[in-house]
Amino acid sequence: MKKKSANKPRGIKYPVAVTSDGQLVSAIELDKERVKCDGMHFYSPGCERDDEEEMQFIARKHRKGVTKFFRHKPGYIKDKKEPDRYLHNYAELRLKQRFDESKETGKFFVKYYVEEGCPYYKECRVKDVINCQGNQYLTLKQLNLRELYDTCTIEKGEDKYIADLLLESSKNPIQPTLLEVLVTHKCSDEKKESGKRIIEIKIVKEEDAENEIIENAGELVDNYLFLEPENKPQVPPIKFYGFIRSDDFDKYTNLHKFTLTKKEDSLYADCKTIACNEINDHNPEDCAFSLSIPSNELKDIDIYEMGIAKALDLGLIVRDCTLCNKYIQTIRRGDQMLTYTCALINKKLTYTDIDGKIIKEEENPSICHIPYRCDGFDKSQQAVGCRKYSLDKQRFSKTVRLIEKKNHLLWVDESLLPTKPIEQKTITPVPELEQNVRLLTPQECFSCPIYRPRCGHCLGAKMKDGRRYVICDYQRPQ
Repeated sequence: MKKKSANKPRGIKYPVAVTSDGQLVSAIELDKERVKCDGMHFYSPGCERDDEEEMQFIARKHRKGVTKFFRHKPGYIKDKKEPDRYLHNYAELRLKQRFDESKETGKFFVKYYVEEGCPYYKECRVKDVINCQGNQYLTLKQLNLRELYDTCTIEKGEDKYIADLLLESSKNPIQPTLLEVLVTHKCSDEKKESGKRIIEIKIVKEEDAENEIIENAGELVDNYLFLEPENKPQVPPIKFYGFIRSDDFDKYTNLHKFTLTKKEDSLYADCKTIACNEINDHNPEDCAFSLSIPSNELKDIDIYEMGIAKALDLGLIVRDCTLCNKYIQTIRRGDQMLTYTCALINKKLTYTDIDGKIIKEEENPSICHIPYRCDGFDKSQQAVGCRKYSLDKQRFSKTVRLIEKKNHLLWVDESLLPTKPIEQKTITPVPELEQNVRLLTPQECFSCPIYRPRCGHCLGAKMKDGRRYVICDYQRPQ
């Protein structure tokens, strides 16, 4: 067995070297005779390509074939960091070579994760009501860097940072991307937090420079995908920094929103259609009540009438023509459409011919129609000043029952509700309840099978927990 010479160390065997013109070459692909004939010279990747750094091409025959490799000439003073420097420089050259070769195909893909979903999901207050599909999840996004950049330069500066590989466009003024090779030294925190688009690729062996550039590590990925050891990636970590992490989300649900606003000691109603992400942006000043329902779920009842009834059911003192017993259903004569009109208001209709001559005049009670606005007629404001206003308890009870059927689809902004009813009336205190006497909510009283305006069992009313209850001694048969 031959002994190693202390003066002529054999050095490390490398599978790849760089030619005089800076091209990577694999030892396996070379022929010893061709190398001699062409007088080729080989150097360690990333070196200055001087005589001291020149490497030898070795083709050693043995029983199983031929082993080919590169190594430094005898007498070369080995650097302790040489293996790491070789691996780092080789990865830089190989990644650059891959990018340059992609010019023919026009494809140099990288893949990274983005969050899809509603950006307001975590703070959304109606997500459980609208069957929201905006919960954020990760999806893998593919980006063709060859479409963005046409130049790849090794060890080039970008602002105050030096990139291992800097991808730039010579045609468009777009933000460059930095490819960083990680062998022993990670990117500094300052560099990662600079806002630059950075892809950090961990290299353990030469083959890692051939891997697809797919994000498989980092805070975002770890939080979503790779929580269990068996899900850890098989290739070394590849991390992305400074990339946009969210896609545009457009799957918002339309809501009908009803609001009550307090003005001059009275409550006024209004309705509008909004997107679910706007739920917090459309509360007017002095808003006292807000109700929302998905637009596609509003079928059997008008949003305005629903809002008024729900507000009354919660104890708010509000008037509106919609639930007045004088707001009756009629049939319009022209197109036979059902509508509601106020029996107290009459309006004379005048019919004229082409020349403007009056043909006939007639009384028409129809001044206000559903939907809740027409000809500037405000049902809420009108009812506040109406001396003959009277709540239609049967219609109110029916409306409340319809609301209860759809209760899981309604959202009431409870943060707006007062601790006690607005404008509550003074009610004469009553003694403690006797045996067989119950407190009923107004809707329970109205839905009673013997309910009449004066049924004889009503003993008055009592306030409890900020709500008005009816005192009743009627005992239903078992």
